[in-house]
Amino acid sequence: MSYAVLNTDYSFFDIALRNEMKTEILDDYPGEEIYLGGYRYSNRVRDDWIGLGSSKKLSDNVGIGFSMFATFRSQKYFTVTDNGIIIYDSTLMDYNTIGQSSFAEELNYLAAGLLWKIGLGIDLDKWNIGFSLTTPRVNLNFIGNTKIYRTAMVSMESISPTNPKIITTQEGLKTTYKSPWIFDLGLEYSFNKTAIATRMAYFTRIDAYDMVENTKVESYSNVFIPNTDFGVPKTAHRPVFNVAVGIEQELSEKIKLQAGFRTDFNYLDFDALDELLDFIPYLNYWDLYHFTGGVTWHLVKSDLTLGLGYTTGRSNDDLQQVNLSDPDLDRYLFGERQDVASARYYQLNAILGFIYFF
Repeated sequence: MSYAVLNTDYSFFDIALRNEMKTEILDDYPGEEIYLGGYRYSNRVRDDWIGLGSSKKLSDNVGIGFSMFATFRSQKYFTVTDNGIIIYDSTLMDYNTIGQSSFAEELNYLAAGLLWKIGLGIDLDKWNIGFSLTTPRVNLNFIGNTKIYRTAMVSMESISPTNPKIITTQEGLKTTYKSPWIFDLGLEYSFNKTAIATRMAYFTRIDAYDMVENTKVESYSNVFIPNTDFGVPKTAHRPVFNVAVGIEQELSEKIKLQAGFRTDFNYLDFDALDELLDFIPYLNYWDLYHFTGGVTWHLVKSDLTLGLGYTTGRSNDDLQQVNLSDPDLDRYLFGERQDVASARYYQLNAILGFIYFF
């Protein structure tokens, strides 16, 4: 019997943009107007697992294992985009804001669930072979909880007669977070003082779904009744195949060197979602590649491991989150979003491991 407490996902992004410029936007006002635009994005996600497992040898070379995990996925997401047009009123001899718009989204989310793993291990002298199957999560709706706040407000009385104002807010909704079937295959080959291992994992597709029970989401509008899912966060996962390779070289009875590489491909399926309309509380376009290296010292009653990890990723020609460079009245003073965004991801990790034998 064994137990485990792990974190399978943790990320935190915080982004702020601002643009100020003089430009010709309104035909009814001679000369250039002052345009102010801003964007703020913050998103913290973590996925914690607590589990119990048991294994049994079927023979000298074959064993099976079974485990169950309780999962807790939490997320704090916030984004707001706002802008405005300012002109100089010669009559009042002062600056006057004649139009502004603001769009905001906030999600405080917790989803709990259960999942199971079953594994098979085979020891063939120089070869070790392992296979595991991970089930999708069974949601525990009575534990999950969320708070939603989403608004769209436009004020342009002197420019346009249409001034929408939509507010969606709700607390205490039941939550859903779906995870895929995961098929894992691991192989290790040992010879002399060297061990080479590889892992291949396939994650199945998850169609687009609502992350909360949308029957209780309330929308308010002073202009029109929006779609019932205006305030409902959505997500979808595409199928992903990841691979990892590692090597361990024994230098002496007390020192071993390790090195590894693994892929971490983006699973967010934007083809199944509408980035312009849907409430998608994620920002993820890039595929990641992880490189690790380290050394292990075998002491009298313990092992000490020190290492470094480096991660890199990039993406190009992605849809902008916001366009603050080309204000357009038909888009409430925001520009049309273009597929011109690019991202660069770099991360450096320090690795410390310690095992004590007793």
